[in-house]
Amino acid sequence: MDNEQQLKVRAEQLHLAYEAFPGGAVIVIINAFLLTIVQWEVIDHVVLLTWFLILAVITMLRGLLYIFYKRCRHDFINVEKWERFFLIGVVAAALLWGATGIWLFSEDIVYQVFLAFVLAGMCAGAVTTLSFMRWPVISFLIITLSPLIMQLLQSEEFILIIMGVMLILFMVGLLVTSNNIYNSTLENIVLRTESVEQHDILNQAYQALARSKQESEKANRAKSEFLSRMSHELRTPMNAIIGFSQLMQMDTESPLTDVQNDNLKEISVAAKHLLYLINEVLDIAAIESGKLQISMEKVYLRDVIDSSIKLILPDANKKQIKIINQVSEHDYAVHADFSRLKQVLLNLLSNAVKYNCDQGVVTVSSEKINEERLRITVADSGDGLSEKDIDKLFVPFERLHENNDIEGAGIGLVITKQLVELMNGCIGVDSVVGKGSIFWVELDLVK
Repeated sequence: MDNEQQLKVRAEQLHLAYEAFPGGAVIVIINAFLLTIVQWEVIDHVVLLTWFLILAVITMLRGLLYIFYKRCRHDFINVEKWERFFLIGVVAAALLWGATGIWLFSEDIVYQVFLAFVLAGMCAGAVTTLSFMRWPVISFLIITLSPLIMQLLQSEEFILIIMGVMLILFMVGLLVTSNNIYNSTLENIVLRTESVEQHDILNQAYQALARSKQESEKANRAKSEFLSRMSHELRTPMNAIIGFSQLMQMDTESPLTDVQNDNLKEISVAAKHLLYLINEVLDIAAIESGKLQISMEKVYLRDVIDSSIKLILPDANKKQIKIINQVSEHDYAVHADFSRLKQVLLNLLSNAVKYNCDQGVVTVSSEKINEERLRITVADSGDGLSEKDIDKLFVPFERLHENNDIEGAGIGLVITKQLVELMNGCIGVDSVVGKGSIFWVELDLVK
């Protein structure tokens, strides 16, 4: 333990010792009163009353010390001072009880046994109230019992000698017991102190994490808002560029030359591509800000697959890629948003075509996982993906291929994944390098 922790442990030990004082004080006064009454007939009254008065004064002073401590208990800097005061009070009480074994030791063996019984009881009680600290309990036991033990061992009565030996054994037993209590208490205090410190550390870490989360969410909302605003601002001029390029191509009064027409087609293609990217950015901004509306309904898979394949066929034909539709063999219906599910399938089909080899194959199929879920798969015969590539697959703006001929911003699959999850589904991929990839989507079946 470091110095600060040791100080906290000592302060807690001291606190337990002081808190046990009121109960111990009541027992002291009761035992002193009973001892005075019993010994009244055999002990000089002046000695007896003087003893009782001194005991009352010591107990009262210790009570005042307890009151002052209660007011200043949080002053950990002065732990040693309060320990010292407590030990002085215990030693003073022990000296008086030790003197009892001499001052109130009568000639009558019955009263001697009673005195030994009272002092033994006081020591047993002290073990329960003083064992939170080591030296107070040791001091009290030795100082209190030693004078009486010496008295008994010096007696000529055999039974009193035996009683003295028994008191020695009793004192040793009490010392062992007090040591066990002290060690257990110390261990418990250390564990509680460490637990409080760990709780404080965890609480601070939790608060820091909460603040970081709030700042992150605030920054994320600001980013989404910025992307949304910028995308809206960019989409307007992009639509204007596409519209004007189409008007120029349809102008019959001032027809364009072949070179101009080719250039205009390039402008139109590039503008449409940029508009597509802008729309993707708008989608991801809407999803992250929670503004994207999903309308769940009964969607027949055959309809959405047929519609998606028709849109992707021109690109597939350019690369002589064959698309095999095995979904049409079934009549499954799923819980989904028709337009968003179509967007998901278009993205998967588009990737399967873009990253496929020429004259390759794309296979679309479906199968029931169980009575409640349907899996839709899009398989290609391309180069496949490594495990490292798969880990980056759903990370925004990660491009797995550096080939500049393949268009995209690296957010299509991110949007696809988020759309699938918004429709209570899940998405995954199985791939082997050189053997192609299989992307799958699972959705709830309509029974």
